[in-house]
Amino acid sequence: MTAPLKTIEELQVDIATDPASIVELTSQALSDLNSLGRQLNAVVHVAIDDAIARAEGLRDTAVRDDADRSSTLFGIPVAHKELYMRVGWPCEGGSKTLAGHHAPRTISIKHKGNVPMKRQRNGTGKGPFAGPTGN
Repeated sequence: MTAPLKTIEELQVDIATDPASIVELTSQALSDLNSLGRQLNAVVHVAIDDAIARAEGLRDTAVRDDADRSSTLFGIPVAHKELYMRVGWPCEGGSKTLAGHHAPRTISIKHKGNVPMKRQRNGTGKGPFAGPTGN
């Protein structure tokens, strides 16, 4: 890593002071994922173009001062590992037998209160959600 780690509070101050830092933080996180993440075999896919585009959008709304800053993580890059299926993205589940498999569709996650709910796909008639995610 090329920059020292900062706390969320320190990153929030950086973003509030200089909204352009959103793109810089995202670029640094992407660089770290592409280098150290791959060395550790911790990542399969890094959506660089998508992440930069989203960071630029957040930066632009922050500069215009019409951003919803209610989220504690506003502008802070967050990586996830195979939590969601997104069409066309690798979806291997850490399995050698699924190597090269890509998600055929995007799975939507709905929230009920603060609990993420997975979409029910088995047709059991219990309504649109199967219950809290189990992982």
